[in-house]
Amino acid sequence: FQTVKNFILDIVDLISQLIPPIFSSYRYTFSSSHLDEVTPYIDILTYNVAFSTAFHPRRANKVIEAIAVSNADVLCLQETNAKWKALLLCKFRAEYPYFHFSHPTQHQAASG
Repeated sequence: FQTVKNFILDIVDLISQLIPPIFSSYRYTFSSSHLDEVTPYIDILTYNVAFSTAFHPRRANKVIEAIAVSNADVLCLQETNAKWKALLLCKFRAEYPYFHFSHPTQHQAASG
């Protein structure tokens, strides 16, 4: 029985890691405690924000919250659009003064 239980818990853990935080209560957290203090490092967050999520405030706020708690040095976001650009600049302009957005011109197109 214990083997089956551990297998199920492993599957649940794997699924929770594959489902983006905007669809679950799972929150990815990173701790630099395992890094030694003399080795320099840069935290890079890459995230597919899903262009249509920007039009759903509850979902967009979850993405913004995940970005905020990441404390990443560099953000690389996919599927941004003009709406995402406005939301992200409003929230993060002070923390991330350097930014570049590239958006296709097709209707409802998105890019990062």
